[in-house]
Amino acid sequence: MYKVVRLSTILIIFMLTACNQYKPMDYTKSVQGLESEQIIEYYFSAWNEKDYEKMNAVLSDEMKAMTIDYDSINTVEIISCDLVSAEDLPVVIDRLVEAATYKVVAKYYQNEDPEQDNISTAYYYTGKDTENSPRLIYYVENDTRENP
Repeated sequence: MYKVVRLSTILIIFMLTACNQYKPMDYTKSVQGLESEQIIEYYFSAWNEKDYEKMNAVLSDEMKAMTIDYDSINTVEIISCDLVSAEDLPVVIDRLVEAATYKVVAKYYQNEDPEQDNISTAYYYTGKDTENSPRLIYYVENDTRENP
């Protein structure tokens, strides 16, 4: 009986220790120093890999709080990613350091129904909170003014 209790205790301790070994990857350092266009490419690459930790590494807290249905889209192909000037933007974020906005045209390939695949245009707002913080995606605005 004593051996069973002892063996059970050791097994429980081993299992608890093994469960605590998982630590999510910190991708913050891997995106430090990337330019805005590279941040957007990194985001879509992580989306195609279904690596949500990588995706979150380039999203601001505000963007992380948004509900985005990543599962309905299998892959995303960037068609174009062009820097736009402030006067062409539907929204302006003044608080960011080194702010840049890109007009991204992308094709979204749906999981369920290929008939639902579509091309859409959106503005990706990037920048930094402070000079030393990483560049992140702070806002995404779908462009309803045109249909590519």
